[in-house]
Amino acid sequence: MWKNPHDFLRQGIWIRSVEKHKSCLSVPLPSRYTAFHRHCQKTYNAQNDYFGESGSKNQETQSLKSEFDHKGFVISRAISTEDLANSMFRKITSFQNSSVMWNADGSFIETEKSHAYGIFPEIELILKGICGQLLSTIYQSHFKVFFVRLYKQERRFAEPEGSQIWHHDTCPGTCIKILFFLNDVGPDNGGTELIPWNPTLQVLKKEWSFNKNIKSDTTKPLTKEEIRIRRAEWYSSHIDRYYSHYKEQVTGLPGTFLLFRPEVLHRGGFPKKDHCRFMLMFSIYPSDVPTPYDHYRRYGIPKRSAFPKDPKQIWPVENEIENRVVK
Repeated sequence: MWKNPHDFLRQGIWIRSVEKHKSCLSVPLPSRYTAFHRHCQKTYNAQNDYFGESGSKNQETQSLKSEFDHKGFVISRAISTEDLANSMFRKITSFQNSSVMWNADGSFIETEKSHAYGIFPEIELILKGICGQLLSTIYQSHFKVFFVRLYKQERRFAEPEGSQIWHHDTCPGTCIKILFFLNDVGPDNGGTELIPWNPTLQVLKKEWSFNKNIKSDTTKPLTKEEIRIRRAEWYSSHIDRYYSHYKEQVTGLPGTFLLFRPEVLHRGGFPKKDHCRFMLMFSIYPSDVPTPYDHYRRYGIPKRSAFPKDPKQIWPVENEIENRVVK
């Protein structure tokens, strides 16, 4: 029995928003991004895209799109992606200062004058290849890159933490992320695990009650980290009990890529000792103008925030260089 009818109404509105927009952001924010995506689709002309009409409609891409639409993610690899991954991996391992290239979280150290996009031209070729073709086919519009980061991930702690525990990224439902692996990926070096959108949605529908109960089950307020850990444990118990047969883990040779909706429940792998994985992470959104590769080459694509605060924003530059928003 609901003590407060307003809570029941708010829960219903939120669940309908999650179902419609595939986003756990507070209502009505998700609808803004969905509306802009529709605008992008209406103004899209594939002839102006890098791939052209034929590139976005080949049989392989359509098959991958169908799998993505059904599950909320797709795992694939091609000869071209393997070549690009091997090229990047050789460069990384050949750098004389490779041991001091990484931040504490494993991300590649970047500056305004030295960024991954400028150092590795393979990144642009990834976007102009099958990954970009697939994005345009899924979106039925142009796309923009909100950020790209290069990671070296290895075991740093005794137990999984951060993105290595079950979670979903709270962001607009129009976001698609790509994890592009530069070396072999699998259980030993922490291949990402996911469950599809439909079972994720069933868990999310129960999350409202979890969020409400956790505030009343403790005698003192919990920190954000304590709440995050408890939520991850709650996710894990539900997945193990009801949805374990849906779990998929990314495995494959260099050039394997995972393209997914970040709201699906997932966890980054927990590498075994003396194992590591190198990967690129892209955060992508629909756009009503062609992808601005010239800008990316010049300024890079740093991560300034979790997601663009304005769906029309073309690139993540705030009070620097340019902060261009489509009018």
